[in-house]
Amino acid sequence: MTEKAVETSLYSVENFVTWLNLLELNENVDSETIFTGRGIAEALNKIDGDFFDMNFLNRIKPDSNWHLKKNNLHKVYLRLFEFYKERLDVELTEKCSVDFRNEDFISLLLAHSSKLQYAAINAVEEVKSLMQQSSTFDKNPEENIAVTVKELKEERDQYAEQNKTLRLDLKGLGDSSSELENLRKQLHAAHNLKENIQDSLYKVEAERDHYRKSAEEAREENAVLLKKIEFLAPLGDECRKAKDEVEEYRLRALDFEKLHSQVEVYKTKLKEYNSQKVEIKVLEEKVTTYMQSVIAYEDEQRKNGALKTQIESLRLENRDLGNKLREEAIRGDKAEFEVKRLSDKLKDVEEIKEQLREECRQLNEKVIFHEDFRQGDLVSSLHKETMEAAGVCLQFLFRERVLRLEKENEILRAKESDQIKLVKDDLNVMAEKKAEVESELKWSQRKIMELEAKLKDVEESMAEGEGLNKNRFSEQQAVKERLLLTLEQLKARLEQAQKVNEAGNEEKERLKEQLKATEEKYIAEKENLRMYMERARRVIDDVEKQNRAVEAGSLSRHEFDAIRRERDSYKETVENWEEKLEKSRTMHEEEQRLLISYLYDMMMERLRSTSNNSEVPTIPEKSFLARQRQYCYFVYELVGKIMKCLIFFAFFEGTDFYAGENR
Repeated sequence: MTEKAVETSLYSVENFVTWLNLLELNENVDSETIFTGRGIAEALNKIDGDFFDMNFLNRIKPDSNWHLKKNNLHKVYLRLFEFYKERLDVELTEKCSVDFRNEDFISLLLAHSSKLQYAAINAVEEVKSLMQQSSTFDKNPEENIAVTVKELKEERDQYAEQNKTLRLDLKGLGDSSSELENLRKQLHAAHNLKENIQDSLYKVEAERDHYRKSAEEAREENAVLLKKIEFLAPLGDECRKAKDEVEEYRLRALDFEKLHSQVEVYKTKLKEYNSQKVEIKVLEEKVTTYMQSVIAYEDEQRKNGALKTQIESLRLENRDLGNKLREEAIRGDKAEFEVKRLSDKLKDVEEIKEQLREECRQLNEKVIFHEDFRQGDLVSSLHKETMEAAGVCLQFLFRERVLRLEKENEILRAKESDQIKLVKDDLNVMAEKKAEVESELKWSQRKIMELEAKLKDVEESMAEGEGLNKNRFSEQQAVKERLLLTLEQLKARLEQAQKVNEAGNEEKERLKEQLKATEEKYIAEKENLRMYMERARRVIDDVEKQNRAVEAGSLSRHEFDAIRRERDSYKETVENWEEKLEKSRTMHEEEQRLLISYLYDMMMERLRSTSNNSEVPTIPEKSFLARQRQYCYFVYELVGKIMKCLIFFAFFEGTDFYAGENR
């Protein structure tokens, strides 16, 4: 957008805000609160309270959260679109624009400045032009689409060229900015070193002057005190005891104040911890209710899956029964074929039996004939004897043949009886099988009828339930998405509360350790003070003895030199301790500065990386939920790093405090 477009948009927003404030809303609207959508909704309610009713107003919640603002504006846009479709899908005429319900708004506009009137007229003209464009687009949509496609392609090419140039500029600026940042860091470090050195020099000079003055004052005080010691010698012991008691009381008072402040802090933290526990319990109850609803929805889905599996199993059973029917029908056909074949065999065997009976009967007749012939011709000639011998031979042959035929007949009868028995057994078995097959056929037909009826019922119920299940499924999906969102938010809040709880526990443990360390330090300092007071008493006693000896003239030169050496060594040790403390202070300040600069650079790099990721055009556009999750994760990480920094600085401040007390 150009600067002119930005100025015009700002000017239109200001005019819109002034016009909304003319309508006497419940709360005044400005350029920031207008984006919540509440003021626009109240204005629409005043313009047309029948269409934009209280239900619409209650859905627009005045909140500062950015995704709620976006949802509010989206709701207002959708309701306005419905209003235009249902109420204003006609040409704007004078009668429509100057209606009896709109005269109040026109009078308000006429009573205000000309700029606002001009802005309102421009808005009405834009609406008219948009409606005319929509009417023209309806006439020839293909030409308009082609024109818009060409314009969009040209804009895409222009944006691609601008993107390339901007990338090149960004690369150049990134190289130059990194060099400048390095130089700035070096300059900043040099300035800090210079300031630290100057501060240390000033401190050293001030301490040197202070030590000179203190030495001179000490000499003067020593001379004065030597005079006063004689008068205050008897009261010295009492004064020392009183000072020791006062020092002990002062240290106890300081410890009491520290412990009281820590107790107050612990009380506040305990209250926060209890409130967080209550919130966590409420959140856990909500999560359990949400999970129960999700489990109920999953159970319904499982039931639907079980019904589907039952239907498929019934279809498979129907298919198996059909296959069994085909197999049984084939077996029945085979049995009928075998029965026919066996009946044909029986007929053939009976025919053979009849033939054998006829042959046997003929042979018997021949045998009887030959016997009669032999008895009638006993008294015959040699020719008859020869014929008789031949007849005997023939008779013998016939008898053998008859016997053989009888044996064969018996064998055939036995075989025939066996075959008849086998055929009867086969017929009985086949009849039983046929009865079983017929019963199975009847049972399978009955079951097929039942399964068909069940299938019809299930299909009807499925057809009836599909329409309901679609709506329920869409509602369940929407509820599931909402539940997932709330679950993710609750998980994030739970993690945050757990982190805060862990941090509080760690801080409690750390404070307990600090209390133990302070108690140990207090005991050690008390012992050191006691030893120091004893040494001071000894030194004062020695000094008094030396002064007395000097006054009496009994102190030697070597004793004076030894006392001076002890004083010089004591001063040197004090100076060494002060130098060490100064070095530790400078090192601590340098560490704090380096940590702050490192954390600041790390946060800036993270912000740059997120901004670069958001500005890259090749990455596909993410959904609203994914962007919201990314934003929440980034905020949580940033808050966690800031809390770590604050804890770190608090720890260093605590170490500085205890170091100052030790000094």
